[in-house]
Amino acid sequence: QRLNSRISRLRAMILREPDRTISGYQRMSAICRAIENNDPKAARKAVAEHISEAAALALSLLNRSEKMQCQPTG
Repeated sequence: QRLNSRISRLRAMILREPDRTISGYQRMSAICRAIENNDPKAARKAVAEHISEAAALALSLLNRSEKMQCQPTG
């Protein structure tokens, strides 16, 4: 349950991230088009790009969050 909640929170943070090069909707559309066109190579590439960018954004957000927590206050 806690892991699911963390994943949901991270997903919400990624969706609001202004550094995204392509919107999630555009990524999902590319994946769906490739599947509809019965093009497994294009589908695989679109999924890999989506996951790669999401992972990079997640790591960046987590690193920023960690740095903010480590800064002294006051």
